[in-house]
Amino acid sequence: MKTQVGWLLVVSLLANGVLGYLLVVRSGPERRAGAGEAPTPVAADERRAAERATASGGVRELAEEAGAAVAVPLHYDAGDDEIREAIRRMRADGVPNDVIRAMVQTVVQKRFETLRANLLYPQDVPFWLQHRREGRQDRQMDVMALMDRQREVTEALLADVPEEPSEEARRRNLAHYGTVDPAKVRALQQLQRDHMAFVTGLHEEDMDQGERMRLMAAYAEEMEVQRAEILSPDEYREYQLRQSQASRQLMMHLDEATTREEFEALVDLEAVRHPPGGMRITQGAEAHRKLQLQNLEVWRGQREVLGDERFLGFITSQRGGMVRGLDQSHRGIALDSTAMVDAWEATEFGRTDYARAVSREGISTEERRAELGEVRERTLAELESVAGRAWLDAYLESSEGTWLREMVDMGVARSRPAFRIDGR
Repeated sequence: MKTQVGWLLVVSLLANGVLGYLLVVRSGPERRAGAGEAPTPVAADERRAAERATASGGVRELAEEAGAAVAVPLHYDAGDDEIREAIRRMRADGVPNDVIRAMVQTVVQKRFETLRANLLYPQDVPFWLQHRREGRQDRQMDVMALMDRQREVTEALLADVPEEPSEEARRRNLAHYGTVDPAKVRALQQLQRDHMAFVTGLHEEDMDQGERMRLMAAYAEEMEVQRAEILSPDEYREYQLRQSQASRQLMMHLDEATTREEFEALVDLEAVRHPPGGMRITQGAEAHRKLQLQNLEVWRGQREVLGDERFLGFITSQRGGMVRGLDQSHRGIALDSTAMVDAWEATEFGRTDYARAVSREGISTEERRAELGEVRERTLAELESVAGRAWLDAYLESSEGTWLREMVDMGVARSRPAFRIDGR
């Protein structure tokens, strides 16, 4: 009758902080000391000393069951064939997949440890020269390539060992990707890693900032095309609702009453400002004004979705003091949610037109002063119509209303070359 040998998972703290799972598989006949006879267990201190004395740090652990102990035939310097054989034997013993995966990942990581250390902390370079800008990009790219290679080796060895994610991992993937197949999730994650490597390389290049932004925008668009190719239309929609820039911009500002239907409508509106894979690059005052007007149209649509009371909380969460500064209830003049949102919208239009008048080129000081005066009067009239004269007077007296009260003089001062930044 075959001798049954159990397995025990031992947590090992590696130098790089990775937990190693150490396991025992069924003993073969050649390892048996004899019927009913078991090898003497190695003392813990002797085992640690033996491992410290071995450069390769072979996985030499013992497991005990019914007074028996058997050495594990999988060590840190095991080759691919040895690892595959150990996987076969562990699976035959019914060892859980997540334990097998953790063990193999630890062994493979140990294999790449020296290569990684040589790139990050070369022994022939003193510590004060290890972070010089020159050559840093090449080192970063080499580290990323090494990490990719480590993942490839690990995935190849574990191809027949399906991942069994923990409940935490399952919920995390559900929140981030929906019910997308794990293989597709890994492909999406690889796209993101490639994007990080690309951006890192761009920032190391000596180039015009505008050109860098254009290259980043083009790469982002191409990456979005690849995502759409990996996922089905329904999966892609779920991904956009979870991971797109539009959805991430919204999630932190939602109230707990938000339904899925409302969320989808808000995301679709937000996507006008943050299209999938798109980067908004604006240059010049007029382009910025058009962008701000587009923002206001998006906010108007979102106001319709949420209603005035909930939208007020939503936009206050986003714009903070810009909205709270309109509240004059401490002066005894309170506005309802509709009037508050109308007043905020009027000030946003006023600020947009103010910025445009300040940045306009080719006009005289008097022409600028006249244009700023028109913007001020128009904004004052709109605010009075939606909030009333008493509220407007209180707002103009407050520190938050300084920009409107002193708009003309401030705008003329800001338009002078000595004040303006980058020619704007």
